[in-house]
Amino acid sequence: MKYPIMEKQAYALVKAIKDFRIYILYSHVLAYVPHIVVKDILTQEGLEGKRGKWIENILEYDIEIKPTKLIKGQTLAKLMSKKNCQALYINQLDNE
Repeated sequence: MKYPIMEKQAYALVKAIKDFRIYILYSHVLAYVPHIVVKDILTQEGLEGKRGKWIENILEYDIEIKPTKLIKGQTLAKLMSKKNCQALYINQLDNE
């Protein structure tokens, strides 16, 4: 609760990597983060404390971290809406 939002997002990636360790250990992984600051947090050198431990955990894997450009989730919301309608067998009108 006390972490700034960017550190929360960085920690979420570290936690996800830990949870999916068995699946990604010997694979090259592209990790997309929502902001370039999150990438900077996880790629800094010579840190100590919590960030240093996070980076140490990430270095065990072959992970490439890339920032994304999001437009307030509009595309994701539209995609989820279509998938939910398909799952529920509901016809949806496209406004494209």
